[in-house]
Amino acid sequence: MEFLENGYSRMTFTKRRVYVYYHKGTAGAIAIVTWHKRYKTPEHVGPCSPADMLATYPTAKKVYSSGAPSGNNATVYRLKQLLFEVQKKHIVAVALGPSRRAVFLTTTAPTCS
Repeated sequence: MEFLENGYSRMTFTKRRVYVYYHKGTAGAIAIVTWHKRYKTPEHVGPCSPADMLATYPTAKKVYSSGAPSGNNATVYRLKQLLFEVQKKHIVAVALGPSRRAVFLTTTAPTCS
């Protein structure tokens, strides 16, 4: 468990390539982020997948587009509570979280390799 600033904390599951974020005063996790290529949706969309996810999920909406902390341009799409971070025509991370903060946490995660 890592204690971050502003009341946030993070559990790291290194082998599974998963972060689980919590915020003080909030019941349960606020975001779950993965960059492991084994975790996919039933339609086989996940980290390391080609970024043609909009063909699979045409209702996904762009919620963020800018330079990621890694220096790469990143775009995040939301499909209900799922977030897909796209860099260089590949999905590099997927998160589950309803808040705007989950969008930011997705862009700060490591990328699939």
